[in-house]
Amino acid sequence: MAEIADLCAVHLVTAHPALAPTAVAAAEGGAQVTGIEQDGGGQVTGTEQDGGGRTGGTAQAPRLRPLIVAGSAATGAAPSTGAWIAALASPANPITQVAARGIGEVVSHAGDGWEPPSDIARWIRQAGAHTTAVLPVVRAGRVAAVLSLTAVGDRAPFTEADLAFLTELAARAGVALERIDREHSAHSGAVELHEALRGAAPVVPKGLQVASRYLPAGAEGDAGGEWFDVIDLGAGRAALVIGGVRGRGLRTSAVMGQLRAAARACARLDLPPGEVLALLDGVVADLPGREVATCIYAIAELDTGVLTLASAGHPPPLVVAPDGLVSRLYMAVGSPLGDVHRDPSGYTDATEYTVRLGRGYLIALFTEGLVRGGGRDVDAGVSDLAAVLARTSEAPDDNLDALATAACAGLGRDNQPAPADDAVALLLARLPDEPTAGPTLLDVTVDGPSGLRAARAQCRLALENAELPVEIIDTVVLVLSELTSNAVRHGRPPLSVRLRRLGDRAVVEVADGGGRLPRRRHASPDDEAGRGLGLVSRLAVRHGFRPIPDGKVVWAEVDLVGPAPADPGAS
Repeated sequence: MAEIADLCAVHLVTAHPALAPTAVAAAEGGAQVTGIEQDGGGQVTGTEQDGGGRTGGTAQAPRLRPLIVAGSAATGAAPSTGAWIAALASPANPITQVAARGIGEVVSHAGDGWEPPSDIARWIRQAGAHTTAVLPVVRAGRVAAVLSLTAVGDRAPFTEADLAFLTELAARAGVALERIDREHSAHSGAVELHEALRGAAPVVPKGLQVASRYLPAGAEGDAGGEWFDVIDLGAGRAALVIGGVRGRGLRTSAVMGQLRAAARACARLDLPPGEVLALLDGVVADLPGREVATCIYAIAELDTGVLTLASAGHPPPLVVAPDGLVSRLYMAVGSPLGDVHRDPSGYTDATEYTVRLGRGYLIALFTEGLVRGGGRDVDAGVSDLAAVLARTSEAPDDNLDALATAACAGLGRDNQPAPADDAVALLLARLPDEPTAGPTLLDVTVDGPSGLRAARAQCRLALENAELPVEIIDTVVLVLSELTSNAVRHGRPPLSVRLRRLGDRAVVEVADGGGRLPRRRHASPDDEAGRGLGLVSRLAVRHGFRPIPDGKVVWAEVDLVGPAPADPGAS
């Protein structure tokens, strides 16, 4: 367009597109049969054509939004998008008028027909703009957009004689506009899908501080495959997950959503990190095509500070001590999920790594897009990130959200990303500064059925010493009795029972040496058994189980504040 005009603007019709005028009316130049008519004051009134070219019922005026604004060096800085939106607010503006009538026109800026907003009027004076040709872009019989061409300075002004040529030019621009619109719709769909699949803000366990960031890829804000998650596993444990799928766009977002959902399903089973990554690797392998993804799955015990994690091709996290000392976990990093170069037998080489952290330690999980920004080497980017995180000791009371913002800004991802920049995911999690669990009230070994009565009695005595209400004591003892009875009947020795306080809840944990995980049954009225877990689910706030190297642990949390849940067996 530089050979024809000095400024080009395209406004897309987003709602109520007008019908294009008939070819006969345009050729004769007589009575214009259009989708929208004017009243005597030059305002859009809106009468719509029927199939035979007749005008009929009232139609709403088209709605427009600025899509593209491009100018030459001679025009200086083009008017902002906000200025164009302000111009559209006036019904008499030529852009809306052409969108409504479907007939192009030439606007002389020396005339008095239209008074543009102050920003555009100032630009017209400074650039020396004298005429603007405003042309409809027609697609499928309706006005899909409006093309504006402005001439400034010594360029010959547009005249009515130029309209035929410029209208043909606008018709050819409709083909390009359709492609742009299609790409924009696909891009918007991928972004919306990615946002939906990343889910809402996670429910964070009490005592754990969390902050996160997701930044899209490229100058156009493309949806990447990066994601993060925090999952409350119960009994004072939380899963921290971060990962990324190679690529951009709709397909990448869909794969990311499947992996995030699969990781949450694995968390419901409370599987160890290595087993979770093995299952996720199977999910990727079952997908059509050759998808590749990376992931870290970590389990943090909030009270003890024990962190167990495994990595499938993902960079290890950084750990920050309360005094600002930053360490990189030099853990074994396995092959990415779906890597075609892995063992053809399906063996996953993700190795679990366990470290004990102190109170108030910060865990920083990130994707490579953050540390590779600006063409950095990965190691250099990690060092830059560590330098930003090390400043946390200078202001220990600052919240993690500000630190997440500073981390992104420190690596150059606070402004518009460069076209080659990948999407970024950052997850910061700080362990509690103070103990989240109170003293252990009970920790005993149960020797078969004969030890059940003693365990119940010791539990009741410990709760009475803690000066808890009688109703809550009865609930906790009943939950402990049901879980212990199930372990005696269906588990294997050794069997142990632990009771501890976790904030305003009591946590009952029953461990045994059997590998068979419990399953809730739906007992019929005539069944003599099968109601244990159903009763626990009614009495406890939540319950679950997790495998351990030498068996399993079944746990339940009972609220110690407020009225206890009603006993479903009471009359």
